Amino acid sequence: MVVGTTGVAAQDASGELKKTDGKVVVESAENQTIAGTTDLEAGTNVTVRVASSGDTQPPFLKTDTATVGEDGGFEATFDFSEQNASDTFEVTVDSDSSSGMVAEAEGVVRAPEEDTSSSMPGFSVVVAVFAIVAVGAVAVRRQQS
Repeated sequence: MVVGTTGVAAQDASGELKKTDGKVVVESAENQTIAGTTDLEAGTNVTVRVASSGDTQPPFLKTDTATVGEDGGFEATFDFSEQNASDTFEVTVDSDSSSGMVAEAEGVVRAPEEDTSSSMPGFSVVVAVFAIVAVGAVAVRRQQS
């Protein structure tokens, strides 16, 4: 057991970061959330650090503070809009009330997912139906002439 400068004993804590295929995955965009769970008490602040790794250029370091919820979960939000797809990083989570690192994992930035919703550019369904009816009416008039 380690006693900090406040005289309060720091506890050993453990945690896990949310991963996809073994890595923390974020998009090259703003408001990207890195989430995890820990056995620290609810209300405890954790510091989430994201540091570039490997050949990522330019190097970066991002830090956010999150509060552990009643369910042990925490979320930190970062801006990755300046990072490139395939940039790699290391995530670490620690707390002043823990004697060691709470969690760590490797991560990767991916390209933002494109909106795959089908829409007709410049047209709505109502406009398209109206256009078909109008063309039909013109064709009927021409046949009557």
